[in-house]
Amino acid sequence: MHQIVWLKRDIRLQDHAPIYHASKAGPTLLLYVVGPSVWKQSDLSLRHFHFVLESVFTTADQAIRRRTIAFRIR
Repeated sequence: MHQIVWLKRDIRLQDHAPIYHASKAGPTLLLYVVGPSVWKQSDLSLRHFHFVLESVFTTADQAIRRRTIAFRIR
């Protein structure tokens, strides 16, 4: 059975308890959903959006290199 971890604000791989426990239980899929309603909030800037996307792609690259965790961005 595959484990799914939905990443919201905490997108790091190190010291992430849900990712750790999921990966110990079996094949794991990390899921990050880019929600348009979140990005329309007035307190978020385009610069913040770019920072988050860069962080997501870095995390995805790290996950893929481990070859035990799949990563999807939607």
